[in-house]
Amino acid sequence: MGVPNFYSWLVRRYPLCLYDYSTTQVVDYLYMDMNQVIYKCATDPTVLFKDQLRERNFDDVWVSILGYLDMVISMVNPQ
Repeated sequence: MGVPNFYSWLVRRYPLCLYDYSTTQVVDYLYMDMNQVIYKCATDPTVLFKDQLRERNFDDVWVSILGYLDMVISMVNPQ
């Protein structure tokens, strides 16, 4: 799900929002697509078997989401 063509519209309208990140750059704001984060954490791509996703309980997904957010925030270190 999501907004159709939103990414391409955003990049065309604000081309400076897309750049290669290095640890020497200062990031003022960090915006994340939570739809993608939740999907990534709710599905485990390493346990795919015959095109079926392994079922995970809510607590596992929640811990995965928080861990992923902590990793990204510590890596980017927004100011």
